Amino acid sequence: MTDIVSATPSTTTTTTTTTSNGDHNTNNNNSINNSLSADVVAQLGDILDTLHLKTVEDKDCSIRYSVYKGESQIKEIMDLIECELSEPYSIFTYRFFLGMWPQLCFLAHDVTDENNKRLVGIVISKSAKHGKLLRGYIGMIVVDKTYRRLGIGSKLVRYTVEKMTQMLCDEIVLETLMTNHQAIALYEGLGFIRLKRLFGYYTMGEDAIRLLLPLNQKFIDT
Repeated sequence: MTDIVSATPSTTTTTTTTTSNGDHNTNNNNSINNSLSADVVAQLGDILDTLHLKTVEDKDCSIRYSVYKGESQIKEIMDLIECELSEPYSIFTYRFFLGMWPQLCFLAHDVTDENNKRLVGIVISKSAKHGKLLRGYIGMIVVDKTYRRLGIGSKLVRYTVEKMTQMLCDEIVLETLMTNHQAIALYEGLGFIRLKRLFGYYTMGEDAIRLLLPLNQKFIDT
């Protein structure tokens, strides 16, 4: 279990639909990139910050945060998520999220050794209309188990919230395991509120809790 784990279950109708779309969109990756606004394209691959930390083993490390930059990073992203999450995902799911909303994917690399950089944290999200609101959705967030309690997950969520606010999202939603008390406490510390319990939400039969972060007054007005 990572310090933060949140993921869309692969058994839901929504995921199946988006996976199918992801296959189509991925095969036309250039047309997707061409449709992105100039400011989004300019941001891809941007380095956001580099922090010098100590791991739980008291080893010095340098964590670099950046925006997803393209297809060349998909394998390392999949490797980390598959290592830490029990929910299965096809490559089409990754390509759907990353192809449509690359600006909502933030990565954390250990760059202590520049010649041997290691991906240690990732958040993948999307945004879409939800009724009268523009909803941001955090689909997957993972931190390598050996880099827990360094604030990496919190930092990734903060980057996501900041970006979704810039995109004029009205609210942000995510799900996590009902038993993941550490993750729930962290999200609530960032302002998320508990929305509802989802029984049998994950493929292994475990319950999830949905949390929501209102970003403006529309959440109350509607």
